[in-house]
Parts: sequence; structure tokens; C-alpha cells
Amino acid sequence: MSKTSVFKSEQGRTAIIEWYDAQVQKLPVQVESKTVGTSAGQTHVLMAGSQDAQPVVVLHGNNMNATTMGDVISALADTYRIYALDIIGMPGKSAEIRLPHTDRSYAQWLLEALDRLDVQQAVFLGFSFGGWIILNLAALAPARITKAVFLDSGGFTQFTMKSKVKGGLAAMLYMWFPGKRTLKLAVDDIFYGRGCEPDPDLV
Repeated sequence: MSKTSVFKSEQGRTAIIEWYDAQVQKLPVQVESKTVGTSAGQTHVLMAGSQDAQPVVVLHGNNMNATTMGDVISALADTYRIYALDIIGMPGKSAEIRLPHTDRSYAQWLLEALDRLDVQQAVFLGFSFGGWIILNLAALAPARITKAVFLDSGGFTQFTMKSKVKGGLAAMLYMWFPGKRTLKLAVDDIFYGRGCEPDPDLV
């Protein structure tokens, strides 16, 4: 495990948590908040929908948190019981220590969190890195998954060197020269290049 926090400062942590809470307040459905323990650290979960409904586990993308899946939570909460987890080691409310990407650590973490939530089987919906975790869970404990939905998921194909260089340079440009122009470059592949305008709050 990486012992370095995802946050670079207390001010950064405070800003993200305040932003997180504001996003929860904007959701048009009632949301519960719960923290469960795992061997990798505390895991925060947003829950919505009837407790008697079919469970759907929602996993966000890399360097995001559960609130960035707000549209999914809102759309499905009338029909399903939603469990939107803050993936451990991401800028949310779960433990800040990152797990290795070279083994099943994230799948084991998810499995333990599901046990603590008493979710034995569920439909899983993952965006990007969240989809990669679901694929790893399928290798570790396939019986826990009744169905899986993948949104622009990682894990199906290898990233090309061109995409790594392009995405990496754009991200570094924004880090070195923060501004609207470099921010647009950093998110271009995710949003603008696909013909859709991102939510300003998400950007």
C-alpha cells in the first residue's frame, strides 16, 4: 500500500470534503451516509433507495468519488437500493491509502466492504477505474455479481502509449499552468472529445 495521502494539504482535503458535501445536498433523492471498516481502511458509502429493493453497487472512476456518480444514483434510486462507494485511496471520504494495482487488492477491499454492508449479491455498475475493480471482483468472487454494467471501463483493452503520453502531458500542463485552457486540455479526452459538455461542478 502507498502510505502517501491522495491529498497534498489540509486545505486541499477541506476543499474537497466541502465540495463533496455540497454535491450530496444537490441530489434530488434522499441519501444516507455510512462508514464501514475493512482491513485496508475505513470505507465511506452513500446509500439511496428502498432497503427492500434489489441492490446496485456503484463505483466511480479514478481520482473521483461517489458524488461524481450523482446522476446514476438519482436515476436508479426509485427502483433499486443504491450503494455508491468512495473507492479507497481516492479524493473522497474513505481511507486515503492507495492499494496496489498489480494484484486483487481492490477486489478484496470491495469484497470486505460488501460483507460489512451485508450485500451478498448485487448488480454492479462501474465507470472507468470502477469497472476495472468490478472485473477484478469477477475473477475473485464471481458469485457476488448478478449483472454488471460498464461505463467507459478500464480493463478490457490495454491503454496505448499514445493515449498515456497525451493524457499525461495534458494533466502535467494543467498542474504546472492551472487555468481554463489547460483544464480543457486535461479533460478533453473524457468529455469534449466525445461531443458532450461536462458538468462545471465536476470539472
